[in-house]
Amino acid sequence: MDTTTHPRSHDIAKPRKIDVRQDCTRCGGAGGWTGWPGFTCFKCAGVGRNPVDLKVWQFPAEWTDTQVDEFLAAKEAKSAATRQRRLDKQVADQQARIAPFAAAHPELWAALDAADGGFLCSIADSVRKFGELTDKQFAAAEKAVTQQAERTAEKAEAADAPTGRTQVEGEVVATKWVDGRFPAFKMMVKADTGYRVWVTVPEAIEAVEKGDRVRFTANLTQSDDDSTFAFGKRPTQAEVLNRRLPLREGQECPDCTGFFDPGNYHDHRCTCTSRYEDYRPGFTEIYGEVK
Repeated sequence: MDTTTHPRSHDIAKPRKIDVRQDCTRCGGAGGWTGWPGFTCFKCAGVGRNPVDLKVWQFPAEWTDTQVDEFLAAKEAKSAATRQRRLDKQVADQQARIAPFAAAHPELWAALDAADGGFLCSIADSVRKFGELTDKQFAAAEKAVTQQAERTAEKAEAADAPTGRTQVEGEVVATKWVDGRFPAFKMMVKADTGYRVWVTVPEAIEAVEKGDRVRFTANLTQSDDDSTFAFGKRPTQAEVLNRRLPLREGQECPDCTGFFDPGNYHDHRCTCTSRYEDYRPGFTEIYGEVK
């Protein structure tokens, strides 16, 4: 152990801690800047020293290096023991808070305790801190655990996601607008064989919703972390299988060959008036029932 940094003194009979002045790390101890007359360092208020001094041990001058080493080692051992006692007490207090909840809800607590990050981990931290959950937290935790178990079972039964240009047919389980350098409307599609695909929603089915069955062709790349998950690029030939989407501007109605013009509803409606939706910003009015 290096003892050269520990000062010695003839005026003390036992070790003591003293303050050691350190130059301000912002101004270098100058208290200001010579290039700016009258400037006062904001960190040290012009004093030239750090606001908090460094504390070091000072030893009697007659102490040998061996005595200094033994003293410092004993101090470190005592500090380590104190930290361990404090940690043991915190763990014991935490276990005492957890025990009633774990006894009342063993399955739920087992799932929370095994959580590795995410929502369930935050709920588990609440139990460790307070020993209980609010009614809403409890309901949300049970729902999340059930959903996690279902996803785990689905993943175990799902086939590995294919790669390359592939036709995908399945159910839309989620949609989301993603901001960024290339903002886009995305969807998660669960294929009939169980694997999932995250892909941009093609313009042809931009009104797709959660629960719709879709079919499209895209370039799939299997995820490095999950063989049952794939990223899709360049989707084409997209269609919704379970319902007919409202027409967009300029599209021809397949029922009566009328065209949709959102600027003039009365003069440019088709005969069946069954598949019209106003896509202008701020409008969601639908003319007729979407079949």
